[in-house]
Amino acid sequence: MQESTVFRERVETTPEIPEDNGSHKPALEEVGTPLRPEDRIGNEEEFEKLELWEGEKNKKYVNEYFNTHNIAHEFMWKMPLAQIDKYIREEMTSREYENTTTNYKDILKEIETEIGSEKLQLYKRLQKIAQYIQVSKKFKAIREKKESFRRSLSSPSL
Repeated sequence: MQESTVFRERVETTPEIPEDNGSHKPALEEVGTPLRPEDRIGNEEEFEKLELWEGEKNKKYVNEYFNTHNIAHEFMWKMPLAQIDKYIREEMTSREYENTTTNYKDILKEIETEIGSEKLQLYKRLQKIAQYIQVSKKFKAIREKKESFRRSLSSPSL
């Protein structure tokens, strides 16, 4: 008893050639290739989105900046790093900066230059930046209260 059952058969299809309606589609080798310097418009800087960078590298940018990849999970390092990261992100938002690694670095360098922490040991450096952030937040809150008090005095009372 012999059965000749075929479960799958190969179907031959003829490739369709699309009509050229005037729109140019890039050739396969053109897709995904970087632009040549002469193809760029002006002198554009390459900005990397912070979220994309962190997603691609699977780590926080603050750990990249301070090179704390191996010790960032320890509590002693985790708290100041998280505090610094949160503050830098808030600063970028309040200054209406684009969330890029370049802007992140610039704000951190600005803080470190202001307080002179570039040459300190890592732990002392992080502690000094964290203390600066605490003082800065308190100062900002005082300034906001002072401004609201000033506005309440100048507004006419009923």
